[in-house]
Amino acid sequence: AGLLWSFVDFRHPDRDLLGWLRLLVRLTLAVALLRYGFIKVFPIQFPTPPLAVLNEAVGNASPTMLFWSLYGIRPAFVMFLGWTEVIAGLALLFRRTAFLGSMIAVIVMANVALLDVTFNVPVKLYSLSLLLMALVLLAPEFNSFVHFFFTRRPVVTGQSWSPVTSHVATR
Repeated sequence: AGLLWSFVDFRHPDRDLLGWLRLLVRLTLAVALLRYGFIKVFPIQFPTPPLAVLNEAVGNASPTMLFWSLYGIRPAFVMFLGWTEVIAGLALLFRRTAFLGSMIAVIVMANVALLDVTFNVPVKLYSLSLLLMALVLLAPEFNSFVHFFFTRRPVVTGQSWSPVTSHVATR
């Protein structure tokens, strides 16, 4: 709604509405990353595959079952992925670390979305939407990112990570 309103009323850009939208997206992404991260840290999402699955021929297994079985064999790798999601989620909760959290979230969610799409996991649209949320959070900082890495000029980030909560009356 905030994005649509900003496009409709382009003569008077409403930074407050965009700031509240970014805050909502940031907190939604943080909660999703923390939820998925913790079910990987404590191996719940990818359990050790049962003996019947391990004795089945690889050609008979669906891509999703093969993917889940391979991840279930190595819980340490899954825990590492879970910790990266937890770190990204925790960083997104705070304004000072939101930029770092969104950068980590883009990397993590690109990996998850790619695996979900290629192995035909049923939640691929959800992981793609989480990736899109992380990209939306990074979009205002794109110019600073380019200037830092390619022009080697100093940049200031963090200008748009929280909405304005009070106004000073001007005459």
